[in-house]
Amino acid sequence: MHAVFVEKILRVQPYVKRLYLLLRAADTKSATDRMHDQIIGKELFRVLKDKWGTDFDSFIAEKVVAVAGDVTFDDLGVKELKYDIALSVNTFGVQHGLKFVNKAFGGYFQDLYVNYNQKLKLVMRLVELYEPYMLFKGIFDDNNAEELRRITRERFVDAEAFNFDARCIDWEDYIIHTHIPGLQKHVMMKR
Repeated sequence: MHAVFVEKILRVQPYVKRLYLLLRAADTKSATDRMHDQIIGKELFRVLKDKWGTDFDSFIAEKVVAVAGDVTFDDLGVKELKYDIALSVNTFGVQHGLKFVNKAFGGYFQDLYVNYNQKLKLVMRLVELYEPYMLFKGIFDDNNAEELRRITRERFVDAEAFNFDARCIDWEDYIIHTHIPGLQKHVMMKR
C-alpha cells in the first residue's frame, strides 16, 4: 500500500515538497534501506525511473524522507523527530492530504478543507509567537523575587498588600481569562 501511495503522489503531484514515510525500523539508516528495498525498488516505480532517468535517485532523495518509528508506540516510536519535520508531518501533511482528497472527490470536502486551513493559520500564528520559547534552553528561576519577599517580611511591609507570590496565581484561570483574550485582542487581530 505504501508503494502505491508514494508512487502515485510522486508521479501525479511532482511539485510536492517532501513526503515523510514512517517505516518500522530501529534507526534512520534501517528505515532508508527498507524504503529503497521494499518501496522505491519495486517495479511499480518503473514509470518514474524512466521519466527521471539518471536523476531518479536524487529526485527520491529530495522528495522522500524515511522516518524510523512504529505506530504501536507513543509518539509513533519516533526518537529523533526534529521540530520542522514534526510541524510538516502533523500540520502541513494533513493540510496537503485534505487538499489532495478534496481534489480527488471533486470538492466534496471543501468545507472541511477551508475550516482546517483557518485553524491551521491560527495555529501557525501561535507557533510563530511562541517558537522562541518552545525550544529555549534557558532556566527561569525566582531567586530575586524570593529575596524581595524575604526582605519585605523581615521589614514588616504589609505582605497582603504587596503579595506577588507566583504560587498564588491560578494559572489555568490566568491563561483562559487573561492571556488568551489578550492575545486575541492585541496580537492575533493585528495580522
